[in-house]
Amino acid sequence: MSRMLTAVLGLTVLFACTGEAPVEPPAEPVAPPAPKAATLPVKGVVDVITVKNETAEVPGRIEGVSGSLQIADLDHWKGLDGTISVDLATWNSGLELRDNRVKETFFEVASHGTATYAVSGVKGNPAEPLAIGGAPAEMTLEGQLTFHGATHPVSLPIKVARTAEQAFVVESSAPVKLDSDPFGLSEQREALRVLCAHDSLSAEVTLSVRVALGDAQIPGTEPPSGQPEGAGEADKVPPAEK
Repeated sequence: MSRMLTAVLGLTVLFACTGEAPVEPPAEPVAPPAPKAATLPVKGVVDVITVKNETAEVPGRIEGVSGSLQIADLDHWKGLDGTISVDLATWNSGLELRDNRVKETFFEVASHGTATYAVSGVKGNPAEPLAIGGAPAEMTLEGQLTFHGATHPVSLPIKVARTAEQAFVVESSAPVKLDSDPFGLSEQREALRVLCAHDSLSAEVTLSVRVALGDAQIPGTEPPSGQPEGAGEADKVPPAEK
């Protein structure tokens, strides 16, 4: 016992003389917080511009966009996965006769009523977290579009604004040109051109998307006018009355 007491006193004197304290073990590293993740419902519209007779632009809209999107990191929009459905029967250009022709002759909605966009990821994710009410962040959505039985990759430049913790508004930051012929629609396009008595009908269409995730509202969804620019007499009068 006396020897142990002597050793303890000796160590005390040693530390007092040197000024050194016992070495503390290193602190355990603090793990960063896990990313905020969620699966959010999607609703929206696709605005479409077609060109007939070389220069006449005809705007229309597909109003039945729905689905869900899984986001592994809500703050930085990373780890996206999901499928968005487009109900082609909701095509609307403001003219019922033309709309019926497009849906029946071109889209062939009786057998190909839905297009799908399978999201595979995003390029250009924001480095800083998306702030609620902050400026939109521009990025590129990557995915595969299945339309009329054919599938091709389509990239969509978008801007994303956060309106709540789990709510976002997504809009095209630039229109996308899409050639319909690779989807096997050249014969349908020619049939529509003949039916509508157009001189020409372009295979290329221009697309812009506007969607809302979570509880956000779809921006700018006023209905198309009854007479879009570029509508001709063949659009208005049924063949039996011409």
